[in-house]
Amino acid sequence: MSDSPARSLSRARRELASNFEMKSSGMAPVASGTDIFGGLWHIKAIFESSPSAGTSHAVSKTIWIFSDMMNETKTFPMPAMTNLKILLPI
Repeated sequence: MSDSPARSLSRARRELASNFEMKSSGMAPVASGTDIFGGLWHIKAIFESSPSAGTSHAVSKTIWIFSDMMNETKTFPMPAMTNLKILLPI
């Protein structure tokens, strides 16, 4: 007896989650100088130029970001900025 479509979908989701957890457990950050803002701007342009939802060629507009969210470029050195000691008047 074959599974119902709902059971098959549920099983596929569990397998996907399990495989993702197994494969991503060993991930570590390896890129320095990450331009998060630039990457998101680029993705925005790609999403805007892709077919609209409801058409036969529509693409998923979901992004996954694995980051410490530390944007670092020559003009925006966030790590250096976070190490600043700010002295407030008493």
